[in-house]
Amino acid sequence: MRFPDFEFMRSQGFSIIRVISPESVCLLRRRSRGDLSLGSASHVTELDLAAIPADWVIDNSGSMESLRSSITGLVTYLLREVA
Repeated sequence: MRFPDFEFMRSQGFSIIRVISPESVCLLRRRSRGDLSLGSASHVTELDLAAIPADWVIDNSGSMESLRSSITGLVTYLLREVA
């Protein structure tokens, strides 16, 4: 998401969820699946991401099951908040 997108989404009432993972983990995962299009952290779509304040942060440095569990927990919490 670019910063101008963030401003619009926030004005429409959306919550911002940031999914994080160390660059070393991202690189290992890309290589393991044969992804040769290793994006650049300096690409225009990656710039200023740290400046966007997130309402929630999900850690994606573990297993797929751990990620699923984190997402399920957050969605369950958010659904209770909305109800």
